[in-house]
Amino acid sequence: MLGSGIWKRATGSETGVMLIIAATVFAIVLLARAAGILEPLEIFVYDRFLPVLASGEPPDPRIVLVAYTEQDIQDQGVFPLPDATLAETIRIVLEAGPRAIGVDLYRDVAIPPGTKQLEEVLRGNSQVIMISRYGEEGLLHVDPPPVLEGTDQVGFSDLKLDRDDTVRRGILYQEDETLGIGLSLALRTALLYLAHEQVGLALDPDDPELLRLGPTTITRFHGNDGGYSDADDGGYQILLDYHGGGERFATLSIGDVLRGDFEPELFRERIVFIGVTAETHVDVIQVPFGLWPGVYVHAHIASQLLRYGLGESLPQTSLTEFEEAGWILLFILLGAALGLPRISTPPFVLFALGGAAGLIAISMFALDSGWWLPVAAPGLGWLASAFGVMAWLSRREHFERVELMQIFSRHLSHDVAEALWEQRDEFLDGGRPRPQRLVCTILFADVKDSTRVGEKLDPLVFMEWLNGFMDTMAQQASAHGGIVDDYFGDGLKADFGVP
Repeated sequence: MLGSGIWKRATGSETGVMLIIAATVFAIVLLARAAGILEPLEIFVYDRFLPVLASGEPPDPRIVLVAYTEQDIQDQGVFPLPDATLAETIRIVLEAGPRAIGVDLYRDVAIPPGTKQLEEVLRGNSQVIMISRYGEEGLLHVDPPPVLEGTDQVGFSDLKLDRDDTVRRGILYQEDETLGIGLSLALRTALLYLAHEQVGLALDPDDPELLRLGPTTITRFHGNDGGYSDADDGGYQILLDYHGGGERFATLSIGDVLRGDFEPELFRERIVFIGVTAETHVDVIQVPFGLWPGVYVHAHIASQLLRYGLGESLPQTSLTEFEEAGWILLFILLGAALGLPRISTPPFVLFALGGAAGLIAISMFALDSGWWLPVAAPGLGWLASAFGVMAWLSRREHFERVELMQIFSRHLSHDVAEALWEQRDEFLDGGRPRPQRLVCTILFADVKDSTRVGEKLDPLVFMEWLNGFMDTMAQQASAHGGIVDDYFGDGLKADFGVP
């Protein structure tokens, strides 16, 4: 009765304990996520996904780069690029008919010779955008060229760095109490290009807090989107998809442009970015693909905006915090449920790892469709809850087995007690014995005239002889599916057909 009571209490509490373990894991995962502990893991997984998914398409042919290379510096014999050389480069590109030129070179101070020449080129061509810098995150503010102060020919070059100094987000506009509202270099150039397609920037009619570019509402990044935890979401930020992966845009050197060593059609109706790529004179930026010059990043942001404006792709988005919590809870509950069945360790480990692989596959498919789903939080929750429930069941089963075996072994043989434990599901129902109709055969065996034989033998010899008989009979009974459950004097009782 005591054993039945233990079994009843244990089976009745399995679901409750599973839910308690799941709730505990859920609370721990949410706390770790809120504290930012899981962000590096989420970002690590994201950085493994993004290059695979982003490299599926070639670079945007609507964007061309003109680079001030290491060879150009050696040919010119000077750094930074003088105003005269920059003015001549812009003039040659303009003659080829681009829709916009983005110059990722600071000109807050003149770099003679040729300053007047550069001012004339900038003042007379509204499709040329120069840069400034707001100077957040400890960086100094940098003014635009004085000739363009207060005009629409200025875009800021600021890039938002994550905690690991990697650029995964772009800023479209930001506001400063002193400097006012500014648009990024990428957005300025993209708008100039899209104006030829009768596409402009507007507020979303359903949510005035969001921007709309052509047919696409641009999802605004918030600090807890995707795998982030309380990230800086100042300004109007977007997640970067780096369409085309690490492949470079069509690129010419400034020397090629000055020598006329290019096809004029290369620049026609395109966005042209001019910037420095010389390894010894450029501050490279960490992106998920490696180290890039900043001009590459601006070009990728502009390309992404072009695709939005022309309806070619949708912005990356993520679940709300409530939906993310539900997503995490789902996998924790599934993991806890996996731990309930009594399966051996190797299959259990395979199922657990298979579930984690399934989560990764689902998340990759979602990211390819524009949704960034958390992976580390639900994955860790899945494994923790599964192994937690399995460990609890194993520990509980160990103590129950010890207690039940102690009870059974007082009245039954060890083999019978083991059989009862191994087959407990067959004959126990709700902790009580399950009635069964069985045909049993009982064998009683003893030694004929054992008393007369014992009187003639030494007691020690007689006992050895009798024990040999008992051992032989027990082995024969066991070999034929029987269980010896009683010994009496010179005989024994064996049961055949019992569970």
